[in-house]
Amino acid sequence: MKGFKKLALVAAIAAPFTSVHALEAISDADLSGMTGQAGVTIELDTKVTMDSFTYTDTDTNGSVVMSNIAFGGASVGTTSSAAWNESDRFDEVKIDIDVLESGSLLIHLGSIDTAGVLTDTNPLDFGLSVGSFGLTGTNGTSVIASNIALAGTLGPQDIVIANNGANGLIQAQGYFEIKDGGMNIDVAGVGVSNLTIGQDSNPFADGNGKLVDYTDSDKVAALTGGATRDASQVGTGDDNWAFYAVTINTADSADGSVTNALAFTVDSFNVDIAMEVGIGNGSVNNIGRIAMENLDVSGTKMVVYGH
Repeated sequence: MKGFKKLALVAAIAAPFTSVHALEAISDADLSGMTGQAGVTIELDTKVTMDSFTYTDTDTNGSVVMSNIAFGGASVGTTSSAAWNESDRFDEVKIDIDVLESGSLLIHLGSIDTAGVLTDTNPLDFGLSVGSFGLTGTNGTSVIASNIALAGTLGPQDIVIANNGANGLIQAQGYFEIKDGGMNIDVAGVGVSNLTIGQDSNPFADGNGKLVDYTDSDKVAALTGGATRDASQVGTGDDNWAFYAVTINTADSADGSVTNALAFTVDSFNVDIAMEVGIGNGSVNNIGRIAMENLDVSGTKMVVYGH
């Protein structure tokens, strides 16, 4: 799509993503050199279902089980009467793949209708549902959580698999919003409903948390195919996207006993969360609404390995 220049999009969304790892920021010169290079584009339309996913500890034969998993359009994860009137398929997805001069791989996920995504007139909606999450073992089966459902929208997503002459690393960044979610936390007798996750002060917003008029922004004009936004478009649904940036590579354990373990770094993650909570029969016995503003876990690091 002419208006969907992935390279301009990468430049526009890279501003909030400052890595502390080996992958260097893509320079303007590199970006301009990439323009017009051959690559692969994939248009995706899918829905995924799975009866169960099981992890079994081979030392004890105890298992963690997730059942009745589905991923697709927003209606898959709809949890309230404010239902999304969308298809239950994850569709109108466009994936661009390019190999940079350095040998690094750039994967960009967006929509075939960029302007529609950015103005929320044609959102890239997704839904995820899990029937139950529980444990099985010699004591039988217990349910930790059930009726897990999320419905939301995606903004631009980028993944870079770096060629740094060693093991490499993976960096991912993107925008998302959870517009409706819920679950029963059976082990605690708690129900969560009307869950929302976003950010009213995202990098595309002005000081009031609303999207700015993009008339004078060359980068964002490129995002919308050159289209500008008037005052009537400011503050539409896309102003509440949250931004994330993560790095995946390898690291040693703190005590040095394990090398090349899986390592995660949350480079950027700051969100607003709101939900209604019920105790005893979940949302039936609602006790009130909880809101968390600017929950920030940026800089969190995890190293994962077997034992």
